[in-house]
Amino acid sequence: LRVANVASSAPLTEVTSIERAVVRLGTTAVRQAVLAICFAEWAQPGAGSSGLHEVRHAVTTAVLARHLAAQVCVDGDVAFTQGLLHDIGRLVLLRLRGEFVRRGGAAPSVEEVTRVVADQHAHVGGLAMQLWGLPTLLREAVRWHHEPLSAPEHPRAAAVIYVADRLSHRCQHDEEPEAPPLAEDPVYLALGLTPEWLARCDADAPALLQPVEQFVVH
Repeated sequence: LRVANVASSAPLTEVTSIERAVVRLGTTAVRQAVLAICFAEWAQPGAGSSGLHEVRHAVTTAVLARHLAAQVCVDGDVAFTQGLLHDIGRLVLLRLRGEFVRRGGAAPSVEEVTRVVADQHAHVGGLAMQLWGLPTLLREAVRWHHEPLSAPEHPRAAAVIYVADRLSHRCQHDEEPEAPPLAEDPVYLALGLTPEWLARCDADAPALLQPVEQFVVH
């Protein structure tokens, strides 16, 4: 209901019933909203103060992955799910840290946590998704989203999430300074994307991302 009433949907009257919300948004958007909200509720309680930031980034990446999917002719629903889960390893590690401390373990330093999460989150995310029995198409996009060309079966899917992740950081103004400009990135170019498309995406981003805060449980 909250998503159906955001300004980008421009309702003439307030949407006050589930039926009208589904009609306005469409079943795909409702399914993605439910998925994002369930993900946010799972992630935030166990991930500490970092959880809200991680969830916001995940949902932003999911929305941008869906937008990118339309340009490169891949399934937008799948891309949304891949984008939502791409950093699941970060949240798994943060939850494990919290559980370790609750059980009496000595809290690792912020520096140690930051280093381990940065270095291992993609690998841990892939392992978690394998443990949960999720399909290879989803698992590889998570495991290889920083090295998409190394994905053994689905490098294109991993490339879409790599670019969506970079777009998400771009929108949040926290791109890695050593990264090549996105419009010159070999993975970006391999998907057939152009500087003109990036300019349009930058212009469209505020409206695209308006529902994100509605997904994030405060």
